Amino acid sequence: MVAVNFFVVAICALWLYCFRNTTQVRISQPMYLSLILLGCLISTSTIIALAQQDDGDGPVPACMAIPWLYSVGFSITFGTLFAKIRHVYKLYKAAVTVDVEECLAPSQQEIFGIVGGILLLDITILLVWTIVDPLEWQRTVETVDKFGYPLSSTGQCICDDWVIFAGIIGSLHLALMLLAVGMCYVSRKIPTQLSESKYLGIAMFSNLQIFVIGLPILVIVGSDPPTSFFVRSSIIWMNDLVVVTVIFGNLMIKRYLESVKVTERDEELEQIARQNYEQKREAAVMDRKEATTLVSNMLLQH
Repeated sequence: MVAVNFFVVAICALWLYCFRNTTQVRISQPMYLSLILLGCLISTSTIIALAQQDDGDGPVPACMAIPWLYSVGFSITFGTLFAKIRHVYKLYKAAVTVDVEECLAPSQQEIFGIVGGILLLDITILLVWTIVDPLEWQRTVETVDKFGYPLSSTGQCICDDWVIFAGIIGSLHLALMLLAVGMCYVSRKIPTQLSESKYLGIAMFSNLQIFVIGLPILVIVGSDPPTSFFVRSSIIWMNDLVVVTVIFGNLMIKRYLESVKVTERDEELEQIARQNYEQKREAAVMDRKEATTLVSNMLLQH
């Protein structure tokens, strides 16, 4: 899972660098696209932290890195998407109120402000969590033999108040996603040519859908560490992969179609130029024939 997402992010980053000066990429703002890739890269790294374990009673330093990596990655990715969604929403309002200033693309300060605000909320919660009751590796013995020696056990990162802190972060993320989806729905009639409203909506709705479906499943399998690991990893993997493929897939398709149109236009211009050349050539040949005939007639008359 991690390798797939890292590979996709690397391909998209390379493509972004190669086409950073093209019209489509400049309209979509390379900095905005880079932040999406960075956020997905950090978020996907959560799977690596989830896979860390110890055969005994620990410690596992990566335990507390799990919520940090996921929350920071989510804040960067979602904050950037939210800034663009907010811009689309402002476009819709501008169309209603005829406000030209609302049509301006979001500035770097605006995007960093939104990302920083969401990141600050998550970091505040995470700092309190880390100080008050950090996640620690605990191994639970499930079965023992008749002498009391353990036969099987399971280990996981856990703490007494993890439900409270995870619930606060989850509720915050859910509220932000619902707000973003609501904005996408209100501004759904904005033409795709004027904004990325359609694809931003698809990415955001997919995130919300994965979150809403995955959360109950996590609650159900929470007591089974292997299954819980698989479900959490799948949620993170699908969430990041969908965002990158939807946003960059749309951009790559637009770029390809634009290049096809340019090629077709160049071929048409070349064909027109060839036809004009042939017509001028034929006209010149006719003129020479007429001149030759005229000279010949004059000579015959003399």
